Amino acid sequence: GNEEVLKEGEGSLTDFGAEKRSQRDFALWKKSKPKEPKWESPWGPGRPGWHIECSAMAGDILGSNIDIHSGGIDLRFPHHENEIAQSEACFNCGQWINYFLHAGHLHIEGCKMSKSLKNFITIKEALDTYSADAFRMFYLAHRYDQPLDWSANSLIAAQEEVKRFETFFANMKTYFRKPEEALKANQKWADCEKELHAKYQEATAAVHEALCDNFDTPKVLVTLKELIGHVNRCIATRQAMSDDNTVRTPLLADVANYVTSILKMFGMGGPAKVGIAVEDGSAAGFEERVTPIVETFSKFRDMVRTQAISTKDKEYLQMCDQVRDEMLPDVGIQLEDKKDGTVFKVRDRDELLKEMAQARAAEEEKRMAKQRQKEEQERQKAEKARKKQEQLEKQKKKEQEKKEKAEKAEKEAAAPAPETPSQ
Repeated sequence: GNEEVLKEGEGSLTDFGAEKRSQRDFALWKKSKPKEPKWESPWGPGRPGWHIECSAMAGDILGSNIDIHSGGIDLRFPHHENEIAQSEACFNCGQWINYFLHAGHLHIEGCKMSKSLKNFITIKEALDTYSADAFRMFYLAHRYDQPLDWSANSLIAAQEEVKRFETFFANMKTYFRKPEEALKANQKWADCEKELHAKYQEATAAVHEALCDNFDTPKVLVTLKELIGHVNRCIATRQAMSDDNTVRTPLLADVANYVTSILKMFGMGGPAKVGIAVEDGSAAGFEERVTPIVETFSKFRDMVRTQAISTKDKEYLQMCDQVRDEMLPDVGIQLEDKKDGTVFKVRDRDELLKEMAQARAAEEEKRMAKQRQKEEQERQKAEKARKKQEQLEKQKKKEQEKKEKAEKAEKEAAAPAPETPSQ
């Protein structure tokens, strides 16, 4: 079974068989098996024991005091305990390791993922299917010191979380394209901005507390997602105001840059996706170059679309939709028609086309489901009509039979009785 394979691959650290008289015993030197490396010693040819080789290497490179020592949770005892005993005796020190960080195991199909068990997936293989940010999100969503089950569904969920952040940053960029104009606008805060600022301050404190609490990254992600929700509600509230619906950009920039800093600290952020401060110069330059062109074209399209709506010109409306749904996505530009005008986002072309294809497929499935429902309703209606017709025909036949029976009885009653023959 898996347990025997694990013992063979990594050695059983708690196998108290004939070789051990106590569970506290550990080997400093082991007799080498065939084809294993070996060195001569007073006890015969062999190799360092499971614990002494790690102590020797760490002590040789890092010396008599190590700040942080990490390892799997299964090595906490006896492996790390014995490392401490050996090294503190060797260096004659009172504390060889300042902090231990013990990581939970990565499981696959109910067993620890391990090279020795040959049930592992390489990072390269994983990146052939999932993005690097999705890969990081998968780990950030779980505590480092707890077991983690590897599954396709978990990675898909992580990818969806990455898209949530990507969408947030894409929306924020639509407000930051003209900072000079934004700063000239009225910056007086209403209750929604005051509430968002308070939530922002609470979030920064909560994130700091979570990271200080044994690197609680799941709590950090929850806090950031809640903060994004507060941003979206603040924007919606402000845009619904009739007297002043201008979004307060500086406050949004503070929040967006803060979220960016935390995600960048975790190593996330593909070009022009997660984060405001784009690190890739070419991606940033592309968005900067196309922005005035797309804005000008978008305004022209708005004028054409508005005129087409007023004149009920279906041909021009279809052309406007074609530009939005087919032409611009093919170069990585996403248009969104809203009540107060059109906004655009610079997206990854392949991801955008994939999303739109999925949306069209979902819409087609919805249309087909509606069609199937309609056909089923018509079938049931026809079936009901058929049964009703059958009932009417049966009733009519029954009434006809009853009538014929009555007419026959009437004739029989009216017929003269046969004469009785005389004697």
